[in-house]
Amino acid sequence: MTDPLRPFTQAIRSLWKTRARGVASAADSSHAASAASNSRGSVGGTQTGRAGETLRTRLRSRISALDTGDPQKMRDTFVETVLLWELGEHLAPDPALSEVVARVSEQLASDPVVVNRLHELLLQMSDTRSTPR
Repeated sequence: MTDPLRPFTQAIRSLWKTRARGVASAADSSHAASAASNSRGSVGGTQTGRAGETLRTRLRSRISALDTGDPQKMRDTFVETVLLWELGEHLAPDPALSEVVARVSEQLASDPVVVNRLHELLLQMSDTRSTPR
């Protein structure tokens, strides 16, 4: 069985490298001391923002706000949420992110087993009362 996400490894790496270059450019344009200070503040802010929150709670929050009759929108939201969780929220305004989300979501949809299992999982997550189905 082929990994449905394999074709997107390069796209995700590219997005990650773009992020890394942006951080390096910011560091180059300021003094070393202020760059170090900003970097510590940024990391601290990211950690503080996630305090007490898990990926599951973030997904549940985003998925429960959606129309469960639109599997594509649910899948896109899932992909976007996971990518932002893993790579950083600061990538949200990056236009390349929406392209990666669309491509990964399409690839997931190409495998009927994956798309059905993912949709069932997302439906369960959207039910905030966690009632059995």
